[in-house]
Amino acid sequence: MRALLASLALAAAIYGCLPGQASAWFCQATGAKGIAASGSALLEERARGIATRRCERRNGGPCTVQFCRP
Repeated sequence: MRALLASLALAAAIYGCLPGQASAWFCQATGAKGIAASGSALLEERARGIATRRCERRNGGPCTVQFCRP
């Protein structure tokens, strides 16, 4: 009985420490050729930069970020 209570307490403590939401941002950018690229990071600015750089490499020109979401 004691071991059961201890394991339940441990499970409740672990469950309480889990994050409730996704902690990363996801962004998608598209270029003139229509080729899209995505990027994800903890900060929105970083995710935008990653998506833009990947898109520019694939398209060979400027790209625009279409959307970002957490």
